[in-house]
Formats: sequence, structure tokens, C-alpha cells
Amino acid sequence: MRIVGELVTRLAGGEGWEFAALDRDDEIIVTGSSSGTAPDVASLRAEVRLQRFGGTSLPHVSTALSSEQRRSLFVIFGEFGDRIAILRIGRSLNAKPFVSRDGAGIERFFRQHAEAIAASIFEVDSEHIDRLAVRRAAPIAFTIDTKGTLVSTIDEADGEGSSLRTHLMPRNGEVPAVLRSVIADLLERYHAGFAASDLVSILPFALVRLAPLRSRSPQAVLLITIEWLRSRASLEITAAQYSISKRELQVLSAMLRGAAVAEIAAELSISESTVVFHLKRMLKKTLSKNRTELAARMLGYEISAVS
Repeated sequence: MRIVGELVTRLAGGEGWEFAALDRDDEIIVTGSSSGTAPDVASLRAEVRLQRFGGTSLPHVSTALSSEQRRSLFVIFGEFGDRIAILRIGRSLNAKPFVSRDGAGIERFFRQHAEAIAASIFEVDSEHIDRLAVRRAAPIAFTIDTKGTLVSTIDEADGEGSSLRTHLMPRNGEVPAVLRSVIADLLERYHAGFAASDLVSILPFALVRLAPLRSRSPQAVLLITIEWLRSRASLEITAAQYSISKRELQVLSAMLRGAAVAEIAAELSISESTVVFHLKRMLKKTLSKNRTELAARMLGYEISAVS
């Protein structure tokens, strides 16, 4: 949970996090915090109750309903009346209160990965989660030396960046901060002589691999790859978020497979003009400028403004 807490804190621009997981009898399963001290479980429980009585569905990302904690962002996942987890991201008293847009990217992240994260927290058999997970085509990759120092990278985070992917990329010539403990663990296994198959760290939202590279340099060079995971169900989840109809989703799915307008029309037994009509409606609903942006948005990628 520490990796998730640090990642979401960075995304939200927060200063720290507190976490608690509770069973169906409201008893504590596990807690944690960025400071290492015991979290305020009472306030976390209170927020769960407020959100439950507010009739919210899970996973849920929002500012606190209680006015004195407007500078906190809460993430609740699991199931009301059963095992439930809550993460609080906090800011200093001098910071501006969180607003709804602060949680947009975080909500997308938890809609895609909350089930896998919950399974890892509650130690649920996650084989069915693994079957739902698919890897994105372009992993993040960089090389380090045997001490964990960055050697080279293909892409490095530019500026602050708010996307989740950005925070998994090297920045300022250093390995990604949120994954330093994971990489340190992989290095420890490497130095202990573990087999290549054991040099993998499986997070609820990514696979992190370490692989030795052949190099002319006398110093060993190690490749780190980060393969982002997403749920197969996330397209349907995103479609619901944008009020995409069942027919529009059929058109979208065909488009994502690379089918042309004429092929989509033939496949769905509708006219080409109807296909174009559905595509235009989806562009409008998702505020996308073109089909490429529509596809990226529906697949959960961040859309950055270009000046």
C-alpha cells in the first residue's frame, strides 16, 4: 500500500497519506501512513460512514464531507458492509482546499485498479485479477548500475507532469521516487543470486522487472522495465463514465481494432453515415478533438494540452 499511497500523494500534490483497511465487523485489518506513525483511524472510519450514508458507489474519490477536512482527499474502495479500505491524502493548513478536478486522474486510476489493489491488501486469492489484467504495449524502460544509480533512459519525465505514468518515469537523472523501495528489493535479490524469473515485482497496477544486460563496460548494467497494467473491464467502466451507449461502445471497440468506417458498418449492419454519427457523438461526449484523442481517452491515457 505504501507504493500506492506515495503515487497518489504525488499525483494529488499532497504532503502525506494515511491508510486503514477494515473488516466487515469494522475491526482493523491493517493500517499505515507516510510518516510511519499510527493514522487517525477514527476520522477515517467517520469518512467511510459519511460517504456510505451519502449513497456513494465504490471506488469513490472525493474531498471530505466534513468541513474541517476540506484539505484532505479521500479514496474509499472495497464494499460497504464488507471489507473496506480508505486512503486519505492531506495537505498543509496553508494549502488551498482540494477541488473536484484534483481527483479526476486518481478516480480513473482506482476505477481500473481498485479490485487488484484491494485483493493485495486483503490477501484475497488474486488469480481472477491476474486473468483480467492486460499489459499496455509500451513499457517504461531505463538502465541502472548495481547500486541503483540511473545509467540511461529512453524517456524521462518532463516538468512536473500530473499523469500516473509520469510518476513511474525517471526524473532529474534519478530513478522514479515512488518505486525506489521496489527497485532496492529487486537489487537485493539480484545480488543474492536469484534466478531471472524471481527478479520481478508484481504490483496491483504494474509489473517491475530487472534483467542484467550484456555490456562491454566492466560494470554490470541492469535493465528495469515497468509494464503498466489495466483491467479488461476498464473500457466499459470508462464508457459508463462518459455515458457512451451500448451501440456507441460497439462502434468504438471496432474502431480500436483498426476497422474502417465501411467495415464497422458492415459488421454492425448499419449505414456508414450512422457509424460517423456515433463517432461524432462520442467525440462530443468525451470532449475529444479527433479519433486518436478519443481512443487515448477511452483507454485511460492522460490527454495533455499542447501549447
